[in-house]
Order: sequence, then structure tokens, then C-alpha cells
Amino acid sequence: MDIPHILDNGKDIAFYCARLEGKTTLTACEELCPRHSSCDTVAIANDELASYERSEKTGYGLEELIRKANCKNYAEFVIFLYDIGALACKESEMERIVEALDEIDSSECH
Repeated sequence: MDIPHILDNGKDIAFYCARLEGKTTLTACEELCPRHSSCDTVAIANDELASYERSEKTGYGLEELIRKANCKNYAEFVIFLYDIGALACKESEMERIVEALDEIDSSECH
């Protein structure tokens, strides 16, 4: 799925529909498309909306931050963070942040 667009403060989501060959909303799809209940794309859109709702209630977790940074995994995210630190000439500060994130990453894995 391409990058979804959350609408109406998390009540709806816009996404690409292959059948329409364009963007639609989950609300419009549920109202107008007879295939919505068996569509994989709708299921993914529902998952994205649920993830958004969880993150709004609890704050973004590490997995959500990795996804929002378009990184494949935690290791790629750490490299990205070090690149930001180098760009800002704040490598030592970024190292402390990564150490804190390492603790979060290890606790989420167990």
C-alpha cells in the first residue's frame, strides 16, 4: 500500500484502489464497492487505521517511528539516526538517543 492519508482525525483513510485505478476512502469503499468485505486492500487500510488509532491513544511506539521514517528495520533506522546526528554535528547526543532506543527495542522483542 502506498502511504495512506488519515482523514477526519482518524475516522477515515484514503488509499489507492487498483479496481478504481485511483484513490478512494474507506468510507466510500464500504458504501459503494460490493467487494469491500473480501478485499485485501481494504483489510490493509483497516489495519493502517487501527495502527493510527493505537498510536494516537498511546503515542508512537518504536515500530511506528521506524515505519514513518520509511526504514525496513531497526538497524536501518539506527543508521538513519546516526546520519541525522552527523548532519547536525551532534553525533554524541545521537549516540545517547540510540542507546535509549536499544533498551526499548530489546524490551519490545521480549
